[in-house]
Amino acid sequence: MDELGKGKTIAELERITGASKNILTKLEANAQMPKHYLPHNLCIDEVKAFPKRIAIRKGEPHMASCIYDADEKTLVDMLAGDDPKTVTAYLESFTKGERDAVATISCDLNGSYISLAEKYFPGAVIYADKTVCPERQDLGDHRPGKKGPPAQTGCDNEIPVSECGAQERAAVEKEDPLMTKYAVESEYCSVFGMDVHARTTTVKGLDRSTGETATKRFNDAPSPAVIASWMKQSFAGPWYAAYESGCTGFHLCRELRREGIGCDVVAVSSIARSIDDKQRKNDSRDAARLLSELVSMEKTYTAVWTPDPETEAMRDLCRARVAAVDAVKVAKLQTSAILLRHGYVWNEKTPDGTLKNSWTKNFVAWIKSADLGNACADEALTFSLRAVEEGTERVKDLEARLDALCDLPRWKPYVDAISLLRGVGKLTALTLACEIGSFHRFRSGRDVSKWLGTVPSHSESGGKGHHGGITKAGNAVCRTLLVEGITGSGRYKYKDSKVLRAGQVVSPEVKATCRKADRRLAKRRQHLSEQKKHPNKVKIAIANELIRWVWAIGCMVEDEQAPHVASRPA
Repeated sequence: MDELGKGKTIAELERITGASKNILTKLEANAQMPKHYLPHNLCIDEVKAFPKRIAIRKGEPHMASCIYDADEKTLVDMLAGDDPKTVTAYLESFTKGERDAVATISCDLNGSYISLAEKYFPGAVIYADKTVCPERQDLGDHRPGKKGPPAQTGCDNEIPVSECGAQERAAVEKEDPLMTKYAVESEYCSVFGMDVHARTTTVKGLDRSTGETATKRFNDAPSPAVIASWMKQSFAGPWYAAYESGCTGFHLCRELRREGIGCDVVAVSSIARSIDDKQRKNDSRDAARLLSELVSMEKTYTAVWTPDPETEAMRDLCRARVAAVDAVKVAKLQTSAILLRHGYVWNEKTPDGTLKNSWTKNFVAWIKSADLGNACADEALTFSLRAVEEGTERVKDLEARLDALCDLPRWKPYVDAISLLRGVGKLTALTLACEIGSFHRFRSGRDVSKWLGTVPSHSESGGKGHHGGITKAGNAVCRTLLVEGITGSGRYKYKDSKVLRAGQVVSPEVKATCRKADRRLAKRRQHLSEQKKHPNKVKIAIANELIRWVWAIGCMVEDEQAPHVASRPA
């Protein structure tokens, strides 16, 4: 619109010639150009001007800002871009008297829009679009001390800014994780992308109200308080920060939240990276890449659920047991490899010709009696066998400790309920409970399967598509435990369903659900086996459905333990 006002035709802007140019010239001559004025009741919103790939190729803004007259319900002007600088330049083109004549402003929860509205229209009443917060139907003035219904602005989807405070938004996000993405656009004025390491942290921030950016590198293992202090001194609040998931865990996230800065941990697998990003990788580029993802209109990232310290501590202990079990497996494999290289093969059989199990007392005695004919080889075998024995003792100690922790009030209801399923033991149930943390954070069983990584991959192009192997993109610990449990329970029939052990307490509803799950899974396993499916495919299919039963039972337990918890979304 601005370039058209300078005398450039649409055909000149688009470099069109010939018949198309003549047609556009006639259309432009007869077109009614909007008037340049500020309406009494003003509405502002952003719209998609071009698809992102076309905008990048043309070098033009991806989004545009539209100015509407709420009384006349007509378009007043359209700005090439939705960034704060573009909107600021437009508003400053009007005199102070013209801006003071605006009575009401209706906009969405974009932080820059609200900041600019408060700056240039201090006497106007500001309303925010409620489409991003549909649970709230009440309306009112966002400014402190003013109450009552809003003025009639002609916009049907409005909600006062104050109604979307941090506590209210936290409650909404608990029911709907997708609301986290809206929070970045609506509640926070400054956004930060962080690249976090053990001793260094690189932060790049953006002030959405001014468009200003700044980058800061913190060395010598900075404390969260130091990082938060720089954010607050350099940028206007409220603040939002995020960093990639990894070995640094959730400590920084929790501490920044205590400092009054909204913070999330973003799943590193959900951030798209180009070849250039991979070939020119450094901390500043990583922080800038995450920041651009946070402020992008087309968000693809996923925020990781942040556990409380008690849940994370139990996770660490359960994972320590899994690591100890894996270490024993490696030590046993190394011991068997040493024997095999020296010609020792376990071949003891039962009277009916079945090979006897390895790693029994007789097997260990056979290893100790082996003479490899070389002192160094004998020492290597001795050390390897000692690693097996020490690792086995370590596993026993961890399992005894975890078995005692299963009776804690925090975990006992979940362990008692989940372990009633066939193929799930007490320690597996405890691991599932602490790894999932909050069962209601998943909207459906399909989301739980995605989290476990047991859903098939999919590739589609040109109208043709096919499914591949499972994604394995989720929690490897839970996936391994469930598959191993299914493997061990394959010899049981449904009539052998579990009975309650001493001290195990479950409600009749949970017990009925577990029995239903056992029947369903047993029939499905039998059906897949009769269809001559590969045994590994059968195990994954059963694990994919079993985790959904675990989720359903966990939600039932949560509802029983805390009736005030909101029901899971449909």
